[in-house]
Amino acid sequence: MDDDGGNARRLALDGWAPTWSPEGSRIVFTVPSYSSHLFEVRTDGTGRRRLFRSNPSGNPTLSPDGRLIAFEGIDDHVWVGASDGSWSRRLSPRWGAEPDWSPDGRTIVFAEAYGEGLFLMNANGSAVRPLNTAGSYPAFSPDGTRIVFAENQSWDIYTVKIDGSGLRRVTRSPGIEWRPDWGP
Repeated sequence: MDDDGGNARRLALDGWAPTWSPEGSRIVFTVPSYSSHLFEVRTDGTGRRRLFRSNPSGNPTLSPDGRLIAFEGIDDHVWVGASDGSWSRRLSPRWGAEPDWSPDGRTIVFAEAYGEGLFLMNANGSAVRPLNTAGSYPAFSPDGTRIVFAENQSWDIYTVKIDGSGLRRVTRSPGIEWRPDWGP
């Protein structure tokens, strides 16, 4: 759709957790079922196809260069694979969910799958380190210095520096706020 809300068109009837490719030509999304799967579609609605036939998955995020996709695997770990769906492998050594790439593509932030906390790891899966805070749906700031996330008790939005310091509450709401992200 256009930024004024006009020219809207449906790309999928059954998808959620969409993510844009960096060049803006396609969208990768989750199709929920007994075993969720990732699909991609061109932004004109054509070319829909399933990715990663061997690993049911969800919550995709494309690397800044568009060559890789990080996602949740059915085994509750973070996985990474080629954006064309030709291969995938388990990346995180611990349970992980809701991954997001740093702007430079060298780091991935993720939530521990069972609410234990937020973690950073190198894009190759090494050097897993805690952010010393619990939360869900983490996302890197455009400059890569902070993480925004939904806190697991109040469901308000917080930010924290990537070294784990500077925890700051951004919202105070009686409702549930989740899936925060940064604007351009």
